Amino acid sequence: MIWLVVLLVAVSGFLYVVFFGAPYVPTFQKDIDRLLDLSKLKAGDSLVDLGCGDGKVLIAAAKRGIHVSGYEINLVLWLITKWRLRSYQVEKHIYLRSMWRADLSKADAVFLFLQDRWMVKMAKYLQVHCKPGTQVISYVFSFEGLKLRHTTRNAAIYLIE
Repeated sequence: MIWLVVLLVAVSGFLYVVFFGAPYVPTFQKDIDRLLDLSKLKAGDSLVDLGCGDGKVLIAAAKRGIHVSGYEINLVLWLITKWRLRSYQVEKHIYLRSMWRADLSKADAVFLFLQDRWMVKMAKYLQVHCKPGTQVISYVFSFEGLKLRHTTRNAAIYLIE
């Protein structure tokens, strides 16, 4: 019986996020590497991942010495990310919290994967909460009204002015 409860909690976490951001979809490693290269983030810079999932983006950034923060509302994915980042010797914070409550004030870059329906609201949120010069890396979906800096086959990097 206890296993059924655990299973229901785990599954509900994956369904819950569909209504508040995007479903969990792993990011291709070659795309992560390309986007980090294009962003020109260096050791000591700060990256925030809104909806950090399994932590793949945060791990790739941490390997480069980039300070990382992740926000995730799925308990299972949050635990996986906390576990996977435990050995990296950079400043790291993983929050079990909505992306709409993220502290972006010190971010040099923000990474996200959202559904189209959230992009207009998120663009406004980013313009209010990010400092000028912050890069916004959007995987798959595009923003209207943000200054486009780079594009790749699956993503774009925007600049907050």
